[in-house]
Amino acid sequence: MSAGPRPIAGRVREYLSPHTAAIYGMIGRLWLVATGPLTILVLAVYFTPSAQGYFFTFMSLAAARTVAELGLGQVVIVKVAHSCSPITKPTDTVPPRVVGFIRFTAKWFAGAGFIVGALLCAGGTALLAANQGLPTAEWLPPWIVLSLLVGVDVALSSLLFPMEGVGRVRPVYFCRMVRSLLNSLVLWLLIVLGFQLWSISIALACGLIWTAYFLFSRGKFVVDALRPGAVATRIDWRSEVLPTQWRLAVSSLSDYVGFSTVIPLMYVMHGSVVAGQLGVTWQLAEAVASIAGAIVFTRFPEFSRLAGARSGRELDGLFLSTSGISMALCLVGALGVGFAVLLLRESGLQMATRVLPFDQVALLMVGLLIWHFNLPIVSYLRAHGGDPYLPASVISAVLLLVINLTLGRWLGPVGWIWGYAVMGASIMLPLGLYLLYRQRRTVGYPAFRLQRS
Repeated sequence: MSAGPRPIAGRVREYLSPHTAAIYGMIGRLWLVATGPLTILVLAVYFTPSAQGYFFTFMSLAAARTVAELGLGQVVIVKVAHSCSPITKPTDTVPPRVVGFIRFTAKWFAGAGFIVGALLCAGGTALLAANQGLPTAEWLPPWIVLSLLVGVDVALSSLLFPMEGVGRVRPVYFCRMVRSLLNSLVLWLLIVLGFQLWSISIALACGLIWTAYFLFSRGKFVVDALRPGAVATRIDWRSEVLPTQWRLAVSSLSDYVGFSTVIPLMYVMHGSVVAGQLGVTWQLAEAVASIAGAIVFTRFPEFSRLAGARSGRELDGLFLSTSGISMALCLVGALGVGFAVLLLRESGLQMATRVLPFDQVALLMVGLLIWHFNLPIVSYLRAHGGDPYLPASVISAVLLLVINLTLGRWLGPVGWIWGYAVMGASIMLPLGLYLLYRQRRTVGYPAFRLQRS
């Protein structure tokens, strides 16, 4: 007779198998939330308040790597997903068109990495010099090295996009999960050993080594596509990529202007201590959003395939289930962060001064929930090609920048947080729903209908 646990284990594996990539993504992001208090503790013990401000300003400026992508990553995923069936074995043949996209991606991001590294060296140095919270010798050398490594990361990590497009989502998210864990562990160790701001650069270098190893071991078809002699279809950027990419590029730039400039501007307007407090709090909010967003990001290739086939009913079912799970995860994460900050404040520990007051954190979590509602809508819209969400991205960037330069300047972090929450509820949420309705009407999908499985 067969043992009882075996069928149960088999059913569990069967249920979890389609969600493995999302689980990897959530583990990597859940790690950031679970270890957030430890990161705050390490910074509180080994960094001064001013050094903490530099730490998070470094991290925010380094996020410019997302701008270097200029939307090409999502374009590559969609185009590759439309060009071939999922590749599940190393021996599977890669179509010449996919090889062409791999080569195009490598060339594009090599140039983009060089440009972003140079711009960070020059522009970041000028911004950091505007507020001398630390001696120049303590922040300038590690900043220059970090800028150059970010450029290398732009070029190397881009090769993961074609892997997602051919259906290798699970190993890609495994790679990112391991990198997230490795980065945190190395970062803590180096801070404890006294490397100060150098810790960020060295931790990033370790992540790059892991990514390179992963590509050579699990992404062999990507490496082979870059070898001389590989049969590749020539990809014409102007006719095949630009019509879709420019919209995503504007959206990517808008996201950076709206969100990643918040801490650097607070650094310039209110100093490194305030920037450090907002940096810790915003990092926790981003971690929650990343965990809840993992289920959306890992479903994007499937969204793209269903949208390409105009399988409206299947796409609706995937959209509704993904939205429900993602919002539930975001709610749980927001409550967890709020409760943790409340306990930290009530404890009376000195490290409690390194985060914003509880009322500001609570309001930020409410705003996060409102803004997160639009994330599945964004993926749904972009899966059809182009970026129908572009008007909302531009509007949000302009308004958030204005809020930061006005309310943020006059009232500090609390002014920006109030503007962020109110703007999300009154403008971004209704606008996202309208764009979803308009896209469905344009494509000709029937009304949403819930069906029992």
